[in-house]
Amino acid sequence: MGFPRGTTPTLKLKLPERFDLELAKSVYATFTLVNGEAIIKDSIDGSVTVEKNIAKVTLTQEETFKMVLGKIKVQLNWMYDDGKRCATKVKTVEVTEQLLKEILD
Repeated sequence: MGFPRGTTPTLKLKLPERFDLELAKSVYATFTLVNGEAIIKDSIDGSVTVEKNIAKVTLTQEETFKMVLGKIKVQLNWMYDDGKRCATKVKTVEVTEQLLKEILD
């Protein structure tokens, strides 16, 4: 799984079928940046959508331009109404080069 910087990818993060993310109160996807900061997307604002055991996360051009070339880390966290919090193992995603280095309108 990977994408070029400056694009607007929608990443599909699939969990084992025993997890139903539709039952979660909230789902968060965290992506690391080169300076130790993170981009956090969530289901509350609609930037993460879920369908059964799959979370879909859409990134903006601005967000992907902040990412360094090479492998970045991504992790899902989610919480149920009863307060139970779960997380995936940290995965890596490949960010590739983009020749056109400007935001398109």
